Amino acid sequence: MPASEVHFFDKVHHFSKKRGWYESHFQPAAAGQTIGEKTPDYLWTTSDGAEGHRAGAHKRIQDLYPEMKLIVVLRNPVNRAVSALNHLMRTGRISPLRQVDELLFGDAQAIPSAHGVLAKGFYFRQLQSYLDCFDREQLLVLLFEDDVLGAPEQTLQRLYEFVGVDPDVEMDEPDQERGGHRLSLLGLLLQYYVLPKDLVQLVDRPLPATKRHPSPDGVLRLYDLYAEENEKLFDLLGRRASSWLRTTHRAVE
Repeated sequence: MPASEVHFFDKVHHFSKKRGWYESHFQPAAAGQTIGEKTPDYLWTTSDGAEGHRAGAHKRIQDLYPEMKLIVVLRNPVNRAVSALNHLMRTGRISPLRQVDELLFGDAQAIPSAHGVLAKGFYFRQLQSYLDCFDREQLLVLLFEDDVLGAPEQTLQRLYEFVGVDPDVEMDEPDQERGGHRLSLLGLLLQYYVLPKDLVQLVDRPLPATKRHPSPDGVLRLYDLYAEENEKLFDLLGRRASSWLRTTHRAVE
């Protein structure tokens, strides 16, 4: 797997480089080795967006690789939206001085909307796009909270079986949290207004990380926004994610 996201099927400037450019990302693979890549924005099929994102990744995948197997990991859409908003702040796309509720629901929605902060959480309609193009057996859908966090060893075995590799291979310990350094509020401000990203991370590392959250009313509004779509998704999958429900939600992570 390439270390970073490839963004071939969703970015118009990458897709224009053609199939050879995409397949060059897998050149280190040995003959007969199973290969894959990870680009979460492939699931955002329904609308165009910022930085060259184009709707319809599912159709482009089908056109070039109709036999491809697809793995989708779905996180509580409320937590996902808040995490995506914080990512836009950490990467300097949004000022950390903006209020989260204003970004999600108010007059400052333009940038979050262009990056699909809310749209990407309507999972049923995104999955339906893929099911219109691929057989159900080609699509493995996992729930982040129940499968990845709740049953990591069993989920890894399911993944191995799905992609056709030995499910009994010895696994590394699946309890290592990975991710980039989260900046403090000071670090976010310095990065957005003053200093280059690499320098900010160097001076910011000793400071406590921060994450911006909606107001309590904003959180409930997000749960209400996704409630109907979640029910359609649960019917499609034949299973429910109780932690996604407004009546059982915990603090936004």
